[in-house]
Amino acid sequence: MDTKLLNEMRRVVNKYDPIKIYSGKSVNFDEYDPEIRDIYFIFKKCNSLNKFTVEVHRVFKRWFDKGIAGDKKKYVQLSKDLFKLLKNY
Repeated sequence: MDTKLLNEMRRVVNKYDPIKIYSGKSVNFDEYDPEIRDIYFIFKKCNSLNKFTVEVHRVFKRWFDKGIAGDKKKYVQLSKDLFKLLKNY
């Protein structure tokens, strides 16, 4: 993954901050990088937005556990934005 795409994905994930760990400051702009890398690789295996949303939610459950990650509904708009970005990249 190139730096431009990584930065665009960071911008999207930080905007939604699903785990509420991004401070909005440059000191932790890369807080979600492990999840972003996983999401990038699963995108190639997803042929629909619905499947992608399930997988994005699964990534966050794996990294943070189900209780912290929360409900899949919380990931719908985040997944839409990432799906669009990755599809157009």
